[in-house]
Amino acid sequence: IDSARIKDLKRPIGVTMPVDLRNVFPSKTSRNFFYTILISYQSDGEDMIENIIEVVDKQLKEQLDKENLQKKINGFMLLEKILIVKVIPNFIKDFMLRFFAKYAKLNQTTVFSNLGLVKIPKCYEEYVDYIGVVSSTDDLQLVSCSFKDKLELAFSSHFENKEIERNFVKYLKSDVKSKITIVSNVGSDQDE
Repeated sequence: IDSARIKDLKRPIGVTMPVDLRNVFPSKTSRNFFYTILISYQSDGEDMIENIIEVVDKQLKEQLDKENLQKKINGFMLLEKILIVKVIPNFIKDFMLRFFAKYAKLNQTTVFSNLGLVKIPKCYEEYVDYIGVVSSTDDLQLVSCSFKDKLELAFSSHFENKEIERNFVKYLKSDVKSKITIVSNVGSDQDE
């Protein structure tokens, strides 16, 4: 990690992560049942990877705590039951939701979605080498999923500058001892 650059940042690095609440609260609904959390890191000039992991781990444990998640859900449910909210016209509610979503994005540097282990019917497994997911985004987003013994990480971005992605891959190459294959639609970088 390039400490010289990170410590010059005035604002924290913020990673928004969707959390599938079905993993925490049993639900049979087919509707989306998720909540987003924001993990942030403010450089202190001592940006060793161990320090960053410790900060991120602590925030993840706090925000993914079942009781904390229940309090958040209860707050949203309470908001829905308030009479004044029920009588506000939908176009005003939609405007307010867009406003608060835009406000929340001010602290967001990127979005990270982990789809976890993807399973397919056994009869198809021998025909599938790996599974990857790419998202459509206005910002920078990283999506991960795994299939069998392969982990897929996919960046999506509309930015022309790919420095973040290059630095991420450079870090993986220096620290990960497994075989890494890089596929890109902006060049022909390939590393085995």
